[in-house]
Amino acid sequence: PLPSPAGRRNNLAPVKPDPSTESRVLFWGNLLLAAAVTAYVGYVYAGSGTAGVAEVATTAGLSVAVFGKLVIFWGLKAGAPPVWSLAVMTFLIDLVFAFLLASGLRGLERAPLLGGWLRNGRARAKQVLLEYPGLRRLAFFGVVAFVLLPITGTGAITGSIVARLLGLSRFAGIGAIA
Repeated sequence: PLPSPAGRRNNLAPVKPDPSTESRVLFWGNLLLAAAVTAYVGYVYAGSGTAGVAEVATTAGLSVAVFGKLVIFWGLKAGAPPVWSLAVMTFLIDLVFAFLLASGLRGLERAPLLGGWLRNGRARAKQVLLEYPGLRRLAFFGVVAFVLLPITGTGAITGSIVARLLGLSRFAGIGAIA
């Protein structure tokens, strides 16, 4: 290859994309969230050792798979982690899923089967929100209320999909879930 003139960039070198403000905020939000999860696990470890961490991990798995936010009542059982600790755990789980899905739902819209469904649902929601501007103003609070329901299936995963379908920004979706 011919050398490039002085002061000019080699065209074969990869170009780093200029990250948008939203991407930078999501990156730093992910780092802060990772620090918060690490601090929480460290706190549990300092208080209860590996047995406490194992119990919290089991409880977290039950929360995600079966019980949802109702898992905090597990803390009423003698010897279980305290209710407030389980509430922090469910909050962190919801935030982890919210950040993951805020970063990944755009990619799902390009998927062959699920992508068409997401794009069609979003187009229909956009049409309805244009027809009824009052609903547009309530979309954020609708997602908040949906995620607050203490039943399985109304947590961060479904809330992220609903927020995306309603056309909320990634920040608004994460905020509604938090």
